[in-house]
Amino acid sequence: MAIVTKHDAREPSWFELATTDQSGAKKFYTGMFGWSAENSPIGPDQFYTMFGIGGDRLGAAFSMTPEMKEQGRAHAAL
Repeated sequence: MAIVTKHDAREPSWFELATTDQSGAKKFYTGMFGWSAENSPIGPDQFYTMFGIGGDRLGAAFSMTPEMKEQGRAHAAL
C-alpha cells in the first residue's frame, strides 16, 4: 500500500466510516489490508476505531446512532 505524504488540497486526507457493524468493519479492514485498529471510548458503550498502518493513522469508523439509522443516512467526513 502506498503511503501518501503530500496531497492536493482538494483531495481527502482522512476517511471516516459510519456503520451499523463497527466490529465487522474493524475485522474487515484489519484482515484485508493489515491495518492496525485502536478503539477510543466516546460514550457509554460507544467507541471510535482509528485505523492505521506503520504508526500513521489514516481513517476511522464509528457506529451509527439510532437517529442516523432512522434517517437512512451515513456520515462522511473528508
